[in-house]
Amino acid sequence: MIVLHGGSMSAEQARRNVGVERLVGQEGIVAVYPEGIGHQWNDGRRWQMGRFQKQPSSADDVAFIRAIIKRLIEQRVADSRRIYVIGTSNGGMMTLRLLCEAADIIAGVAAIAANMPVDLVTACKPVRPVATLLMNGTADTWVPYEGGGIAPGGKGQVLSTDDTIRLLRSFNGCSPDAKTELIPKRDPAGTSRAIRVSWTNCSSKVPVVLYRIEGGGHRIPHPADPSRPIVDVLLGVQNRDFDGVDAIWTFLQEIPR
Repeated sequence: MIVLHGGSMSAEQARRNVGVERLVGQEGIVAVYPEGIGHQWNDGRRWQMGRFQKQPSSADDVAFIRAIIKRLIEQRVADSRRIYVIGTSNGGMMTLRLLCEAADIIAGVAAIAANMPVDLVTACKPVRPVATLLMNGTADTWVPYEGGGIAPGGKGQVLSTDDTIRLLRSFNGCSPDAKTELIPKRDPAGTSRAIRVSWTNCSSKVPVVLYRIEGGGHRIPHPADPSRPIVDVLLGVQNRDFDGVDAIWTFLQEIPR
C-alpha cells in the first residue's frame, strides 16, 4: 500500500499518524510512505501564486510513484495485482491524479479530505476502471465539500465531492442507483454523522464508495483519537463513530486488479 501524506506533514508524520501502520502487523500488508519534495505532491492543481506564497511542486510525481511501485514488484515486496494507494488532503488529490494517469498498475485507491482538481478533469482518462473510495467531511474548510478554492486562497480549484463522485462513476460505468447506510453512532458526544454511499451496479463491476461525514472537518475518522481543541479549531470536527482506515482496508482488500 502506498500512503501519500498531506501537504502539512512529512512521510514520517504520516507513518505515525494516519493509522495504516497497525495494519502492517495485523493484516500483513506492506506500507510505503514516499516523501514529496518540500512535503508537497504535484497533484495537478494550478496555483495563483502570491508574492510570498510557498511554491507548488513541479516534480513528476506520477513517474516517481510508478518507479516506486515498479521497484517493489521487481523485488517481490509487493503483489502486482494488489497495489493500493491512499492519500490525505494534498496526498488524496495526488491519489486521484494517479487514478487518472497510472490506472494500469493500481487496483484500488482511497482519497481522504480530497476532491478532483479542476485542472485534471479534461485530461483524466483512466486506461481501466479502478475501485475508488472517497472520505470527505461536509464542513471541511480546507478542501471544500461543495468545491471551489483550496484554503488558503490561490492554491487551485477542486470539483465538489458530488461532481467528483459523478466523474468516478462515469469511469467505472456505474449507474446512479446507490445504497446508503448510516454508520451507527458510537460517540454520543459527537456532532457529526457518517454515511456510507456505495455504487456497485457498474458495467465494469468495479465499485465507487463515498463516506460522507456530515459536519466533519479535514480529518480522518477514528474512535480512539483523543480530543485536541487546537486541532479541532484548525481542522474541524473529527468523527469518532468508526475507524476510517479500517473502512478503507475493508474496501480495498477485496479488490485485486
